[in-house]
Amino acid sequence: MRRRESVTTAPHPGLNAVEDPNMVAIIRDIYDSLYREPQAVAAQTVVSPWHDRGDPAASDWDEGDLTEDAAWHELDLTAATVPASAKLVLLRVVMVTGAQEGVAYFRRAGNANTINASAVLEVSDDQGRDVWVTPNAGVIEYMLDFTGGLSIDITVAGWFT
Repeated sequence: MRRRESVTTAPHPGLNAVEDPNMVAIIRDIYDSLYREPQAVAAQTVVSPWHDRGDPAASDWDEGDLTEDAAWHELDLTAATVPASAKLVLLRVVMVTGAQEGVAYFRRAGNANTINASAVLEVSDDQGRDVWVTPNAGVIEYMLDFTGGLSIDITVAGWFT
């Protein structure tokens, strides 16, 4: 550690106002001990917890892959490259029903209450909705509740780890 006077920064002017030489020595030692040599900071790589899936060429699941019976079923997101360690997953859901109403529910695998589920209501003209789900070891649950024909495409857009 270097003493402050050996640096170009002058001591604090208030130090000259102290008359007791013992107190001056104590204050100077304290003041000098506060000075630290500048440290070089190594460049750091910041890793984002968000993993963008990019531009998938096709949906990951459609009505042929899902069970349409108004009951809860598991959906393994790891089949769409989502790691089991993912904390939050963004699904893009496009659903068109041939009936008056329809809804798709998504929730964490193992949850029992529908109030903890995200819902996608009937969407016309192939407009999609973004749905955030919290998987349990890469698995979620879904329920398709509708009357009439259903066309649904589910694509994983990305996830947080």
